[in-house]
Amino acid sequence: MRFRKLSATAAAAVLAVAGLTACQSKGGVAAIIDGHRITDSDVAGYMTRKAQPFPAQDANGGTISIAPRVFVLETLLDERVYTKILQKTPNGLPDEAQLNAAKEQLYGTTADADIAKQYVQHGYTSALSKHALRVQVLLEVIKSEAQQGLDIQSVLAKATPDVTVSGRYGKWDAKNLQLSTDPSAGLPDFVSFKSRPVTATDTTAPTS
Repeated sequence: MRFRKLSATAAAAVLAVAGLTACQSKGGVAAIIDGHRITDSDVAGYMTRKAQPFPAQDANGGTISIAPRVFVLETLLDERVYTKILQKTPNGLPDEAQLNAAKEQLYGTTADADIAKQYVQHGYTSALSKHALRVQVLLEVIKSEAQQGLDIQSVLAKATPDVTVSGRYGKWDAKNLQLSTDPSAGLPDFVSFKSRPVTATDTTAPTS
């Protein structure tokens, strides 16, 4: 079974934060984005006890693993970040026809239920798959608009969200709109549309 993971984003490279343990308090705040609180309980609600680290590509094309809780938080943050980016574009948020076209570009005729199975089989809830799918679709729309000449840097200047993240998950990089850790850990650098078009890449999920 394969997960779809983005090799780079409109605003940042792939988040890769490892080392969070499963034994964390569920009562704290994981992050706040534009006044919206995402709690530890919210994050835990998208996982089961069998949640596996999520595979992603590093800067050298190798595979790194994102801790489950961090992957969930990244997904929830990305959804709001990409929504805000699109709200600031000349065309605004995409309509259902655009969203469906972007989804078909990524997954063809694969049903949402089959996409959800990829997450469920690796310890995440079907509810998370809906957020993850929307993240991928929104990013595909952003990519398409950038390839048609949209000045992403200008849009990002108007779309910067107000984000704080608990140190248990990483540190929010406001300049690059990403969660980050010590760069000496070999994480990929920020990649913008200006320097290289975004591509979506399939990576194989870890086996049980």
